[in-house]
Amino acid sequence: MLKVESLPLHDISGWGYEILVGGKIFIHQQFIPAIAGKKAFLTKEDAMKTASLVIKKLVGNQPPAITCNDLDSLKISL
Repeated sequence: MLKVESLPLHDISGWGYEILVGGKIFIHQQFIPAIAGKKAFLTKEDAMKTASLVIKKLVGNQPPAITCNDLDSLKISL
């Protein structure tokens, strides 16, 4: 089984994440998914909580898409 992990991304606009599968970038997410526009996560913690949910979905053979309901349940600050 391939190793799935997340790494935080940080730039001037805020936080994002990468999902690596087998050591290779699988998802590069600079902005909060599921919302209109290009807005970065306000905190590293919010980015990594979302990345953890994406990994949970991938490992569970679900599409890794994040919804507004997912963001609400994770209490992500918009």
